[in-house]
Parts: sequence; C-alpha cells; structure tokens
Amino acid sequence: MWNDNKRPYQAGIISSDFNFVHIVINPIYNDLYYIRIIKKDEQLSNFGPLNDGAILPLSLLTPLVRLTAVNGRKAIQHKALRLINPLIERKQTIEKIIKNYS
Repeated sequence: MWNDNKRPYQAGIISSDFNFVHIVINPIYNDLYYIRIIKKDEQLSNFGPLNDGAILPLSLLTPLVRLTAVNGRKAIQHKALRLINPLIERKQTIEKIIKNYS
C-alpha cells in the first residue's frame, strides 16, 4: 500500500479474507521511505528482508518490497498448510537416508 497521507494507515480499511500481510510505504523526505508491515496474525514469524519500521532509500525500495511480499506470501502459505521448514525437512530426509542405508 502506498500511503502519502500524513495519517497512519489502518489495516481495516481494505477488508478481505486474504489480506494477511500489508506492506505500507510512507514517503518521508529526500527519497527516503518508512515501511510498516502489518500482519493479520501477529504470531506469524518475521519473513523479511524488510522488518516493520525500516527506513530505506528509493534505490532499494522496489526489490526489497517485492521480496518481502513474496516471502510474506510463502510464510502465510507454510503456516496455512502446516509445512515444515525446508531446512528441517532436508535434515530429516538425510537422517532417514543414513539410517536406511548405513
């Protein structure tokens, strides 16, 4: 969400069953931007690279906001499907291979 209004963005303005994460971009001055990340579920882990309260220049805005949005969607999907972390899954697979073939 782009918020060039001086008032803080309220997550309830756009209501939907699918708005799990809002990335709000607030222009400050001199090509600096203040980022707010609002999560519907506060128990959702941080998914970065941006964190709530980040301040960044215009040159980094597009790639970091895009990557944060992609990672936010993945975090929601993993939580919804109760998928395990790929690193943990890989470790379990390796341990199973070692057990079965040693």
